[in-house]
Amino acid sequence: MIKVLTMVVLLLVAFLTLAGAEENQGLQECMQQTQRHMPELQHCPQFLSGMFSVQGLQHFVECCLGLRSIEEPSCRCWAVEEAVTQQQPEEGGQGTMMQRARYLPQMCGLIGSPC
Repeated sequence: MIKVLTMVVLLLVAFLTLAGAEENQGLQECMQQTQRHMPELQHCPQFLSGMFSVQGLQHFVECCLGLRSIEEPSCRCWAVEEAVTQQQPEEGGQGTMMQRARYLPQMCGLIGSPC
């Protein structure tokens, strides 16, 4: 009985360690993709701050190109948040811009729910 319980505990620890490693690897992949496409993604907060201008449209196009370049759909929200946070550090990811940023993947025609 104790041997079986010990085996179950060891299997659970191994599973949790593997799941944590996969999650960490996923986050690293998101970070790498985001950094690779940050030149385009930096247009996202610029679009959000000037949405209704001609320049805003240009920023929107560049922002969408950056989001489409993110291969893993689950990384897109993280990438948008990172781009907005870098542009608006005083807000710390909060505020009106971040609320609007949640909808950028949908605005760019990428399937999925808001971030």
